[in-house]
Amino acid sequence: MGPSQRMSAGTAILVDRRTTPLVVDSGILMEGRAQFIKLQATGSGTFTIINVYAAQTSRNRALLWKAISRAEFNSDNTIIGRDFNHQEETSRRGITGGR
Repeated sequence: MGPSQRMSAGTAILVDRRTTPLVVDSGILMEGRAQFIKLQATGSGTFTIINVYAAQTSRNRALLWKAISRAEFNSDNTIIGRDFNHQEETSRRGITGGR
């Protein structure tokens, strides 16, 4: 993997000081591609936020979804924020070339 490829992916979930005490669990599902944070909701429930930055190739996206589907969050609710990076869609709209 070249230097430009290593720098082309990344995710972040930021929480402020008031939210930090509500964090029950967090982790990386796939380095640079997906991470999660599980928060205590009001009452007795929890919710999980998953942040996804998908690869451009179908094969690599499949590996990512496999990693996400293997994770067991056991939350009442799950929110997925994402950039699914579907290159096929941009090709149909005539968008080509680099960044």
